[in-house]
Amino acid sequence: MTLQRISKQALRISKIYKKDLPCLLLQRVGLLRLNKYLNSSFLMYQYSLPNFMHFLAPEMTGVSVPHISPSQIASFPICLPSRKIQDEIVTYLARAITKFESLILTATNAITLLKERRAALISAAVTGKIDVRAQSKALAA
Repeated sequence: MTLQRISKQALRISKIYKKDLPCLLLQRVGLLRLNKYLNSSFLMYQYSLPNFMHFLAPEMTGVSVPHISPSQIASFPICLPSRKIQDEIVTYLARAITKFESLILTATNAITLLKERRAALISAAVTGKIDVRAQSKALAA
């Protein structure tokens, strides 16, 4: 897993798999090597929380090129349940995230469709293809 700072407000976190090796880590990129007691996805969720940025913020305020040291990463307190519980949490979060992403996609598609229909309705009203005066009279009655 790598942690990379991309702005004053965010970090980029990614996993490196065996198929990605060998790889080159550049400046301002950290590497965390995990043992069998840590689920890498669980750790990614922990470091993806806003709490991590809030934890680091005091040390990076006013710095033109902020750096995160290994000791800063290591000193961030995380909840560390047993590996079995970590696996269960990761499974639950993966399902929930998939569900939310599906709902977001459905809502985005609905918004796009509604915008298209709105534009078509306005176009039809402006070009005289539909008579909105008759409809407004019927609604007023």
